[in-house]
Formats: sequence, C-alpha cells, structure tokens
Amino acid sequence: HLSKFNCLVELGEKHLAFLQALEMHPFTPETLDQEQTITHDQYRSFSRMEQITRYRRKFGRTVLAKNAPILPRILYYLHLGEMDAVSSLIKELKSTSEMDLAVSNFKSVDQFIRSGGGEYVFQGHCDKISFPKVGNLFDDEDSTSSTLNSNKPYVGVLSNMFVHSESTVVFDKNGTAVSDVFSHEKFGKYVSLRGDPVLASRSGEALIHENMISCKYIQQAIHMSGSPSSHFGHWFAEFLPKLRHFEQLKHFSEIPIIVNDSMPDTHFDFLNAVSNNPLIRIKKNEVLNVNKLFVAPTITFSPFFPISAHEVPQESGGSWSAPAMQYIRTKILQFYGPLKTEKRKIYLSRKNSSWGLVNAEDRLEEFLASMGIDTVTLETMPFEEQVRTMQGAEFIIAPTGSALNSVIFSDFDTKVLVLSQSATHNWGGWLGPIRELGFDPKFLLTPVDENASKHRTLEFELEDVERAIRAVVG
Repeated sequence: HLSKFNCLVELGEKHLAFLQALEMHPFTPETLDQEQTITHDQYRSFSRMEQITRYRRKFGRTVLAKNAPILPRILYYLHLGEMDAVSSLIKELKSTSEMDLAVSNFKSVDQFIRSGGGEYVFQGHCDKISFPKVGNLFDDEDSTSSTLNSNKPYVGVLSNMFVHSESTVVFDKNGTAVSDVFSHEKFGKYVSLRGDPVLASRSGEALIHENMISCKYIQQAIHMSGSPSSHFGHWFAEFLPKLRHFEQLKHFSEIPIIVNDSMPDTHFDFLNAVSNNPLIRIKKNEVLNVNKLFVAPTITFSPFFPISAHEVPQESGGSWSAPAMQYIRTKILQFYGPLKTEKRKIYLSRKNSSWGLVNAEDRLEEFLASMGIDTVTLETMPFEEQVRTMQGAEFIIAPTGSALNSVIFSDFDTKVLVLSQSATHNWGGWLGPIRELGFDPKFLLTPVDENASKHRTLEFELEDVERAIRAVVG
C-alpha cells in the first residue's frame, strides 16, 4: 500500500515543488507567474506567510479541489506545517482505503534518550580522520589534508521500539522516528526518503510513514537491519564497524543481532567472521517489537540517498576511520588465517555494477591480461574466496567502487592503483584512513568537470593506464 502512496507522492510533489524551492534554494523571479513583475531582492524579503499565500494561489486550487485525491492534500498540508489537517486527512484515508499511515517527527538517538526513551550504556571518544586531497599519480604530490572527527561512539539501549525490515529508522510506540541521519543538525534536511520505503514524506522534522504493526515480540536485540544492508559497500563501511562499539556490552556475545533475511549469503559469511552472535533474520516488510534495542552510530554522517542539490561537504559524507578499518581487518584475518600461495596481479572489474562503470571495459581487461593482470569479480565469489583473492594479490588495479574496501585484507606492501576521475568526491575519506593503516594507494585521475557525478562512467586511454601501472609496479 505504501508503494501506491509513493506513486501519488510524485503527483503531490509536482504541486509542492514551489514550496520546497522556498525552503531549500534561493528565490528567483522565474518561480512567479510570468505576468507578475518583482525584483529578486523584493521577492526574498517577503515573509513566509506571503510566500505561502502566493503558493496557495498558484497551486492550491489544484490540490484543494473537491475531487482531488486525499494523498496530495496530505502532502500539501504537511509542507505547510498544518499538522491538524494532516492528521484529519490520514484518518479519512484509513477509513476509505486499506492504507494505514502515521504522522510523527524525527529525533536523534541523543534527543530520544534525553527525552526519557532510553539510556547510554557506552560512550567513547571520536576517531580522528585524515581527509587528504586525492592527487593524480603523475602530478606533484599534494599534501593538502584536513582532519575531522568521527561521530562520537556510543551504544544506546532504547525501550519498547519497533523495527521495520526495510528501514534504518526505528520507531517508538507513539510513532516517533529515531534516526541520527535524518535528524542530523546540519545535514539531515539533505537526506532523501528514496532509500527508505517506510518513510513517505517529510517537512522539516514532521514525517509521514507507514504505521508500525508488530509481527513479533523480542526481549532484546542489536539493530543492524535496513534495506541499505543488502548493498556491499554500505554493509562493509556502515553496518559492520558498529560491532566494535557493541562489543563494549558486558554480555555482547549473548545478544542477538537483527539483520535482513534478504541479504546476500556473502554478507552473512562476512558477519560470521566478525561476530558469532545469534541472529534474528527479519523478513521483508516484517516489523519487530523489541523491548531493549541496542543502537550505535555510523563512523560519520552516511546517508543512503542524499538529495541531488545537497550541500554536504565531501569530508562530511561517508568517511572511514583507521581504527574502524583495523577492527575489520584484524577480525577477518584472524578468522581465516594467513594464505600461503604465489602472488598475482589482479583487476577488480565493475562489469556487474549498475553505476560507476568503465567505458569499453572488455577492451581494458584484454589489455590488462596482456600485461599479466587477471580480471576478478569479487561479487561472484563466496566471501572466503574474496578474502583469499585479496590476500594473494601483489598488485591491485580497480576503478572506484566498494570493492576497494577489500584492499584492507591484502598485505601492506601490496601495490594499489585506483582508476578514478578528477572530481574525487569523498574518496579522501577512504584514502586517508587506509594510508594511516599502512597502505599507499595511487590514483590515476581522468579529467572531468568538478561537478561531475560520483557515479558517472569512467573513460581512460590505455596508454595512460599502462604508464600508471609501470609507475606503480616498476
């Protein structure tokens, strides 16, 4: 039923685009009707009520027409902040359809605990994260680097919470949505709801979401579920590092971990190598009511889907830390042990990926094969084979992508060449920590516009790739 709602969200948001522009972007005369004449400065000086009045006149007739669907009207009043009208329309919707929605608000874990919803059972010190400027292999070394703090480590235990399989957000019995990401003081407003199918629409801290109807009661559990956990990069960098905080719990090994049943088998193998806690495999669209829910933060602010026009600095969006990398590396290498085999050179292919592809990759792979470099696709291998492949590599060449996280399973003297673009986005948040760990990756950067998408297709000249390989390998 929520999918039906999301379809109508698109309809409603056509009418809401104007108001969202008022909230998120500078105002321009083009947002007014063409026959209206007004200077930019005059427009910016209007009070919010005058803006809303103009908005009502421009779009209100469509949304508030007698035959208008209820859902766009809900969205309309939500974004105007008229919550009584929203609540009334949600009740009307439930009485005329099978859709069961709720209206509530976001709180961070800290806000929720301070309001009496739980307590901290562990608090630690922030990691220091080096964020260097990613330089091109053939340019002069650029020593420019910034330092940032990780999120403050904690383990909170929240009382009587509801966990939906597809959401990283958890809810209390009153519907309050608890999320450090969505309620982030600076950047929460830039997080898109696209990555969370339980959340329907928001305006500021106000939120419309699917009503939580519990399927099963659990006494206590660690929260590590949500749809992003099915994606290797998010599972590796955002979920698993939380375990180093959960391990501070007195009876950690006895507390079950909630994970998505739909995760790939390799994710379960990865988790088992880090922790052998009992698991609660939550099924698709299942809701659990957990009496004592243990939660911990990601390393840094890490939205699954930021909005396209966000203003989150590169260093503030999804960085690693050296202690987190070291924790995962130590756990995995202790579990699988050393590898005694002849070393080889490998290329981590992106042929099975849906973004960040390499143009004419088959041609690149043939060229690399002529240089004695084997193409591997880690995502097609069992997890142990992935680890062994990285342990057995003396040289790794790869386009930017989540597979590069697995470099931490290789030896420190392994040579690493990363194929990327000059718009390096948050890759400094990977490069700094992995250097601190003991590796020394080099980057070959193809020139692109500074605003180029992180997920664009990469293009390289084979002679540049060959020159880079010879420079790195010798």
